[in-house]
Amino acid sequence: MMRVSPNRVHASGVAVDPFRQPPRGKQTRQLHTPEKDTRTQSEPLLPWALQPLALQGTMESPHEHQQSLLLTRIITNVEKLNEAIMVLNKSLQEINIQNMNVELVAQMFKNYQSNVLFHLEATDSLKEPS
Repeated sequence: MMRVSPNRVHASGVAVDPFRQPPRGKQTRQLHTPEKDTRTQSEPLLPWALQPLALQGTMESPHEHQQSLLLTRIITNVEKLNEAIMVLNKSLQEINIQNMNVELVAQMFKNYQSNVLFHLEATDSLKEPS
């Protein structure tokens, strides 16, 4: 089965097929010698099939841009959710502080009621409700 792909165009304007295999037998590529090498030290040596692609830049997956947009939206939404949860936590802390005051008053009333009941029983002043 033959792979069909569009030919890439080299910077010189010549169409290059990235799937074409080099001819077997004698060596057709010239080896670079240090004095003829025009590349800088930071440029990596690429296999011959990848050189035309490197001249054009990297190819993106057709879904890469859409995935990037979705990830950006997810990150933004998570940041907003985090901010909302922080506001909710602050509100719950304020509510808990206010509830501590209500709990204190309820405990004081319960103690007062038990003291009144004890005093009424001690003085035999406790009457049945009518």
